[in-house]
Amino acid sequence: MKAWSVLGSIVVASSESGQDVYPSDMAASSVDQYIEQATAPVGAILRSARQLILKTLPDVLELMKWGAPIYRLPSGQDICYLYGGKEHVNLGFILGAQLDDPNGLLEGAGQKDSRHVRLDGPDLTAESAIVGFLQESAKLA
Repeated sequence: MKAWSVLGSIVVASSESGQDVYPSDMAASSVDQYIEQATAPVGAILRSARQLILKTLPDVLELMKWGAPIYRLPSGQDICYLYGGKEHVNLGFILGAQLDDPNGLLEGAGQKDSRHVRLDGPDLTAESAIVGFLQESAKLA
């Protein structure tokens, strides 16, 4: 179970062992820094997911929002985000509830609009489905 603590304006996730998932004294100010601060396995997944997003949507803007990388269309619409957990990464889609998901890959049905795909390794086994989600998200925005 994760515990959350607030340090100033920074929310820090801690694992069951009490070890911070991200160092509490280093709030990421850039996507590169966010990835560098992640544990090695999570950093590898973040790099793979980031590369796929930027390859699929070459005009997308990459920035930090909510303490994590978010991807925005030139029109100003946020379409997806990355969140590094303890041992996995969530690739979230802002309008994920509207995406066609015949294989049931999207999680987070308790959320009103957003959904995410849990990525457990850098190989991105569901790459073709993720590309489809990214392209459809861009069209919906």
